[in-house]
Amino acid sequence: MKSFLSLVAEDLFRITQGNFKDYTIVFPNRRAGGLFRNELLKLTKKPIWAPSIFSIDDWIVSLSGIREADPLTQLACLYKVVSKQMPQIESFASFIDFGDILLTDFDDVDKYLVKPELVFHALKELKNIDEFYNLAEDEDLRERIRTFWSSFGREPSDHQKQWLSIWDNLFQIYSDFHSDLEASGMGTSGMCYRKVSQLISKEQNAVEFIGTSVFVGFNILTKSEELIFTGLKDCGKALFYWDYHPFYLGRHHEAGRFISKYLDQFSPPSSFKPYSEERPDFYSDYGVDSGRLRIMPLTSGTGQVQTLVSDIGNSGGLPTLIVLSDESLLPDLISAWNPGSGEVNFTSGFPLATTRAASFFRNYLAMSEGVSDLGFSNELDRNLISDFSRDPWFKLIGLSEPGFSGLFDTRVMPTDRLAHLRDKLNAIVNELEPLEKAALKLISGQIDRINALKLSTGLDINSKGLRKLLDRFSRSTKITLQSDHQAINQVSGILETRLLDFERIYILSFNEGIWPSKGLPGSLIPYSLRRYFGLPTAENRDAMYAYYFYRLIQRAGTVTLFYTTGQMDEVIRSGEKSRYISQLEFDSPIPVTVLQEKAAVIATRKTPISINKSGVVQSELMEYVNAGSGRKLSASALNDFLDCSLRFAFKYIYNWREPDDSGTPSEPKGFGQLLHRALEQLYKTFAESSTAPDSQWYKVLLSKTQQIDALLQDVYTDLLQKPGFMADPGKDQLALIVAREFLVETLRNDSLNAPDKIIGIEKVIEMSLPQQLNGELFHVNFKAVIDRIDIVGSGIRIIDYKTGSCELSFSAVEDLFNGAKTQRRKEIFQVLLYSELFLRSTDFSGTIQPSLFRFIRLRAGDPETRIRFDKMPLEFNLIREEFNAFISQLFNDLFNADLPFSQTANESLCKNCSFSLVCGRS
Repeated sequence: MKSFLSLVAEDLFRITQGNFKDYTIVFPNRRAGGLFRNELLKLTKKPIWAPSIFSIDDWIVSLSGIREADPLTQLACLYKVVSKQMPQIESFASFIDFGDILLTDFDDVDKYLVKPELVFHALKELKNIDEFYNLAEDEDLRERIRTFWSSFGREPSDHQKQWLSIWDNLFQIYSDFHSDLEASGMGTSGMCYRKVSQLISKEQNAVEFIGTSVFVGFNILTKSEELIFTGLKDCGKALFYWDYHPFYLGRHHEAGRFISKYLDQFSPPSSFKPYSEERPDFYSDYGVDSGRLRIMPLTSGTGQVQTLVSDIGNSGGLPTLIVLSDESLLPDLISAWNPGSGEVNFTSGFPLATTRAASFFRNYLAMSEGVSDLGFSNELDRNLISDFSRDPWFKLIGLSEPGFSGLFDTRVMPTDRLAHLRDKLNAIVNELEPLEKAALKLISGQIDRINALKLSTGLDINSKGLRKLLDRFSRSTKITLQSDHQAINQVSGILETRLLDFERIYILSFNEGIWPSKGLPGSLIPYSLRRYFGLPTAENRDAMYAYYFYRLIQRAGTVTLFYTTGQMDEVIRSGEKSRYISQLEFDSPIPVTVLQEKAAVIATRKTPISINKSGVVQSELMEYVNAGSGRKLSASALNDFLDCSLRFAFKYIYNWREPDDSGTPSEPKGFGQLLHRALEQLYKTFAESSTAPDSQWYKVLLSKTQQIDALLQDVYTDLLQKPGFMADPGKDQLALIVAREFLVETLRNDSLNAPDKIIGIEKVIEMSLPQQLNGELFHVNFKAVIDRIDIVGSGIRIIDYKTGSCELSFSAVEDLFNGAKTQRRKEIFQVLLYSELFLRSTDFSGTIQPSLFRFIRLRAGDPETRIRFDKMPLEFNLIREEFNAFISQLFNDLFNADLPFSQTANESLCKNCSFSLVCGRS
């Protein structure tokens, strides 16, 4: 097999006869340049005049004469400009996420040579659109603008007006931002591209100083790149080499969507073909033998890594590329790698965000956000303190919890406190592992840059801003791992595969949503206008990922594609295989072999796991009956204990964290929070007053759903400010639509069963429950948050909101406490426990009506919310005594030192458990 780079090197050597003095070779990325240089060296045994080799970004910057500003400087400059244009803008910390979106949009506008005054004026409010019509003569454009703005309704809400007012200033912000950077002798990447494209297309003298440029291995071009390529081609100063295969050209295949056009527009040398003309079928170098293309579904990321290492070890010797579509698998691969499989080069680098150093600073800054002169603001902060103080690094740097050695002294600026913590870690850096040393060095450098920026600009950067800036840095930074660049095995991410060819390829986590990626960068420019102005859209992204895949495998001898089938990983939720697998199964010119996971890949533990309640475990458990510990049980904790006491130990004794799927409001937990907060905002004024929502209030609200839309948008915006939340614009908009439907049906149902008074919204109840344990009286610390408490007639309605599916009826109290029962009614257990806690916290003696508001069922037309016992509406008072007897037994089992924490016997509960791999039940 000859690689694409070797074919290009041979053809260029033939054209130049080895004299590259006036040639510049330009690649999409830097790594390809180093590999190409090696290919040139293979073609000659005597010294030659080497060509200049650049990545496209480096080449453009060098021609522009502009010094590219780093991302932090760009963000600070943009904030100062926006603050001048809009004095009402929020703090720098709140601006960071919005600023990143603006920078991305500005960069797109420049690289795609869109007239900024046109695109930004096109985004004004509908009431101002007449001012724009003189700029745009295209009726089609005017219609697209009307369509976009009409989606907001005739009367935008106050929130929408505030949000949309930004559009009026965008062009001025763009212009001032560019001017300020230029005045400092700096610019953005997009500014460099726009300047060079204008120079080459308009000034003949500029081209004279550029030698012959050879563009190798490009796929999707920006408008500025097209203009540059055209200008140099017209002057006879450009050569083009494209990597492609007839299999995905001329068939409306998304992988060939762009390159088909460029082959005509920027034709390669007539002598060059990147595939065998004798056998132009796919996999032409290897024929169509079965076993060349293997698909392997597996239940977990760990299973993929173990299968990969085993397979390589059994058939070593071939140059191998391992592609980590999900780069979070890198630590697993490093630890599982078998030296017998040969040397390995980790080209993608280790994600800084996954290091202990990044996590340590992240936790510290999250706590700092809740600090005031009065101390820590809420229970979450106290829990974070507890976790932080247990970190081994905490003791290693000589901290003690009371006062934290000034780390939270509000008299000291947050940046200085952060630097103080950094200095303490640097003092013990030699005691850290090499990887953490490298991570600390990178983070220390970024802290210095932030402090320098603060001094030079006067920006007020609080703890929230520091956390966002360090998160932003750690997500985009990788630690270079020391390894052999000539190793037979190469490990890379998706983007690093460009222009690489290997005889054997393994791709891990080949799932839809990862390859191709599910996320798009946030943008203020809607899809319809992006498409009209020729800005990149989801179609561009999909075509890019398709090309990366099909180009990568076209010369490989064997390709093995792993994908995850279950919800075992934090990143992969759906378990859906990549669309490219389905395409290959139906359209591949060679047979596709689907392998099955071997049971032996992940060892199954035969001996049940149990943890004795002694020593440290017993001490941690007894913290829940220590009044001053701050540790409290919850209904969720008791449900975990009933399902599997070992899972309870992992979560509430060892404090192991489950993967958090609240990353975006379109995902289950995030969606639940969106609905809970929206209902809280709707009803909280009634909980704080003596009035109740009446029929007129419901009628007005249901007739003006734009108020609900505005409320949801406000809540959504607030959620995005929470640590761990991120925007997924397309899916989030769908989530907001679904949330509106759920809220409308909930309000409609409430209007038919309106409460006489609402006395609690997100009501927090904290108490110590007296309990006889082994003959002694203890007080169990407990905390609950009740979604809503209504007065209805002579009774009280305790309401718990549920976004998922659940049942309302049960026939025996005992069944609620039976962990071996396959479909235990844990939602009913929870709302009954809330009912008991409410009664203990008040002197109310009337009836209690436990209720579950199931949004899905309400939306489907099922208005029932009342819990039913033996098919009759339940009054909790009637079963209270029996319920409390089982609660007492539950606490006795939990705190009984003779009963170890052990695995559940009901293995169906392990299917979706985050700890199933630990237990060997995956």
